[in-house]
Amino acid sequence: MINNSQEKKTFSNSNIFTKVFALGGLEEIGKNTYCIEYGDEIIIIDAGLKFPEKSLLGVEIIIPDYQYLIINQHKIKALFITHGHEDHIGGIPFLLKKVSIPKIYSPLLASDLIKLKLKKHLSSPAIIEFNEDTKVKIGHFVVTFFAVTHSVPNSFGIFIQTPDGIIATTGDFKLDWTPLNKKTSLHKISQMGNQGVDLLLSDSTNSEVSGYTVSEKEVLKNIEFLIKNTKKRILITTFASNFNRIFWIIMLSQKLQKKVLILGKAIKNIVDIVCKKKYFDLNKNLFLKEEEVKKYPPEKVVVICTGSQGEPTSVVSKIACSNHALIEGNEQDLIIFSSRPIPGNAFALENIINKLKKKGVEVQVSSEFNCLHTSGHACQEEQKIMLSLLKPTYFMPIHGEYRMLKIHGQTAVETGIDRKNVFICRNGDQIYLKNHQAWKGNYFPVQPVYIGKDYQIEESMQTLSERQLMLQNGIIAIVIFVDLKNKKLWQSPKFIVRGSFYLKNESFFAQKLSEAVILEINENLDKYLFSLEKLSEKIRNLAMNLIYQEKKIHPLVHPIILTKNN
Repeated sequence: MINNSQEKKTFSNSNIFTKVFALGGLEEIGKNTYCIEYGDEIIIIDAGLKFPEKSLLGVEIIIPDYQYLIINQHKIKALFITHGHEDHIGGIPFLLKKVSIPKIYSPLLASDLIKLKLKKHLSSPAIIEFNEDTKVKIGHFVVTFFAVTHSVPNSFGIFIQTPDGIIATTGDFKLDWTPLNKKTSLHKISQMGNQGVDLLLSDSTNSEVSGYTVSEKEVLKNIEFLIKNTKKRILITTFASNFNRIFWIIMLSQKLQKKVLILGKAIKNIVDIVCKKKYFDLNKNLFLKEEEVKKYPPEKVVVICTGSQGEPTSVVSKIACSNHALIEGNEQDLIIFSSRPIPGNAFALENIINKLKKKGVEVQVSSEFNCLHTSGHACQEEQKIMLSLLKPTYFMPIHGEYRMLKIHGQTAVETGIDRKNVFICRNGDQIYLKNHQAWKGNYFPVQPVYIGKDYQIEESMQTLSERQLMLQNGIIAIVIFVDLKNKKLWQSPKFIVRGSFYLKNESFFAQKLSEAVILEINENLDKYLFSLEKLSEKIRNLAMNLIYQEKKIHPLVHPIILTKNN
């Protein structure tokens, strides 16, 4: 980072520079949406969603606030997708309702998944499939790709050449030396590192975990041992997003001459797409229809199903509660949980496992002694290798909660990156890049958008967002009294505060906020073209920024403008 005097000296020749910022994916796991802007050009990398915590009643999914892209619609040139997971592609249908995306560049599998999502859209952008050899020139940007290992095939990192330097993003990755699919392209990564990477954005999900991620083949070896050495019917539940594991379990079942039954909508959708496209060499007679499962001896059947997190409507939960139409659950069944509990789900899972054991079902869960699950994200030693190969001058950890970003930043310092060149950002923070130098620039508020069960109702989205903001951070109404005829305030602004945020007994901050609001109003009233709507938006953003700087919270800010003409 450079100081203000350096900025003026170095960049006085031009006011155009490259901006890098996130609308989602920072200080959280999910809704990954990253933007790179130069002049009147914006490219977007990923457009994900996030699933809510159980405390968010009535909320189905969470997406980013796309207001910045709506305002800058004319600048958007393309959307690039790193891989086909929901936290990277799930927001696309909602994004397309707000803005027009000329082109989507996507890997093969992600492309098929996106097309399925956009089936009901009357008009969809062209989806262009890329591979590791693809080179895309868009305006001032040149975009190339490198393969990475993840829990889904066709996963990529991206290099973006800009007029101000090279930006790289790893996407989601791990360094698995015995992967099920392609290895991470270390040679290509090293080449780019030698050429010179100015700013790196990298996956921070497992930044708190030391060592290396366990290989996926180690997990499958343990699952194969269980399948081979039991006379029971095998039921395996894992994350529906773990495409690689699901399909290698299917291929393992084929090798062991067992039939496969797929139960659960999320997994069925994935299997249908992959089978149609023939990503794997599978016998079409391998799969059972639901009504056929009872025709085969238990030891001849492998069921892959939903329920790895104890979801109430999942297949495993229904079996545990004796509510499943096909599978009763008894001594003839072995259920393998090839997953780990997401924080907050442990209690529900323990309850389900207890119910299964009461029914006589044998249950196997992953542990350090019985590794039945591994992450698709890099641990600390793998992150160090990536940092060492790319050798970025500046580093911005992404895809992680605050503590994860912070630890990843420390790991970067350990590999030799200057501490002042590590940017720990929140959604809305802008990193400016000019002539291979970077610094933290402006911030604009980016709130999560909460979507209810009726995904089509815009009003419900706004209501849920505001309800959550008020619940967590309170509400502040700013009443502004404007004399339109004389273009001046006829009374000082009033602040009405409710909820968890208060101005009471905080006279200094209240005075600071009031003075800032008055200054902003007077500056806008002096303008020849004056808009109450724009003034309201500017006051809202100003207040949200000041309150966040002082309180580190985001209350719902609601400007109310009262006018008179005489």
